[in-house]
Amino acid sequence: MVEIFNHWNVKPFSLSRANEYLEDLNDLRFSDSGLVTEANPFFFVNESCQLLANSVNLIKLGYFDCAFYSVREAIELSLSGLYLFCNPEKLKAWSRQENGFELRTMVPELKAGKEEYANIKELFRDFFERLDMKKKLMNKYVHKQGYKSFYYHYNNINAYGKQERISTLISDYEAALHDTITAVALYRLVIDPFPILMLDENIAFRMPDLVAEPFSKSFICKYFSDEYVERYKKSIIFKSYYDNFKAQPLQNEAVYALIHWQLFERKDF
Repeated sequence: MVEIFNHWNVKPFSLSRANEYLEDLNDLRFSDSGLVTEANPFFFVNESCQLLANSVNLIKLGYFDCAFYSVREAIELSLSGLYLFCNPEKLKAWSRQENGFELRTMVPELKAGKEEYANIKELFRDFFERLDMKKKLMNKYVHKQGYKSFYYHYNNINAYGKQERISTLISDYEAALHDTITAVALYRLVIDPFPILMLDENIAFRMPDLVAEPFSKSFICKYFSDEYVERYKKSIIFKSYYDNFKAQPLQNEAVYALIHWQLFERKDF
């Protein structure tokens, strides 16, 4: 009887960068700027990060189709948060689980009604085209099209080409996860530019005390690159915030410490 049950056990996978991915998700999770709205978009960003963390744990356990599903859902959920942020009057309909919140409905409406979103989509057109390819790839695993999406080829010790298939699957998963983290970060940056704006010390020393944290240099290096940062700086939303803060007085170190850390030393009076 024990052998019969063991036949259905799923074989775990090794994901060497698992902890690294989970740490990277904290950059997104802690990018909440404290904005209070009826439809809080950061609540959706946080839930998207939870889905991505779930996917990392699922792939390690061996449930690869569920892992791909969670990655794909993180894209849709982060976009839903942005959509409701722009259309708060639809929050009740969303809460009642009514129709009209599919990607084919939300994306065209966002492009037409949210200039900042349309601008980001245009600036990063090549990235979003690549993301569409990743979504199609994930759909093959989720919907079980092709033998490589069958558990048999990973669980059966006698399956032909098993190690090669495992290597391909992990490579597909990590590529999809990487681009999804970038996508969620870009959708978050449509809300406000603080995670990038705060990297500029000339601007940071003109800001009030904020809840938000800037993206770490490590996160930028892995998921954005300097080129992507420069692209984002050309966006409508970044320029608007940048110009606004540039007009504010520059704080010296003592004033900055008082405003941001509530720290004051008498020698700096």
